[in-house]
Amino acid sequence: MALATTRWLLSVEALVSVAVVEVVSSVMLYHVIRGKLTWDVAVIGLVGYLAYLLILIHFI
Repeated sequence: MALATTRWLLSVEALVSVAVVEVVSSVMLYHVIRGKLTWDVAVIGLVGYLAYLLILIHFI
């Protein structure tokens, strides 16, 4: 109930964080459904999280 009644202020960092997690999760889900996780999935995840880190550092 608290999540629904709390006022949320969304920053660029929060939006980018959610977008990166959704994209990486979708890619990983696709590979899990296919039954094959490869090194490129790990690279996609690392690139996404590094991009988020760079955006976070830029706005501090």
